[in-house]
Amino acid sequence: MEREIRSQIEVIKFKRLILEMFLGYPNYVYFKMVDEVVSNQKSLQDLVDSKILIKGEYRDSEGNTNKGYSLGINALSLISAWESERYAKETTILTKRIEGLTICVLLLTLVMAVLTFAMVYSAFF
Repeated sequence: MEREIRSQIEVIKFKRLILEMFLGYPNYVYFKMVDEVVSNQKSLQDLVDSKILIKGEYRDSEGNTNKGYSLGINALSLISAWESERYAKETTILTKRIEGLTICVLLLTLVMAVLTFAMVYSAFF
């Protein structure tokens, strides 16, 4: 159970990292932030191999060479999938709300039909 919770926390941190990196895409390169979130070197290499992250040497404003990471092309696909998932959840919630409103409209229509029939029936008899 504890391992599962730790795994979920790591996934949340990873999502935050990718989304934060997306805010500066393509201009920014991140150095220590990636190493703090993805501490396992094998996992980091897997992210580079799957083109979610691009590892490279970059020069800072002072001319020093640093190794850092930027988002790869598959990170954009990953972000798109996360956004689609979020929109699907919101659509499901809205669909349930519309279902409730539709039931209310049908019930009110039924009540109005009964009242109209009662008024017409009472006028003739």
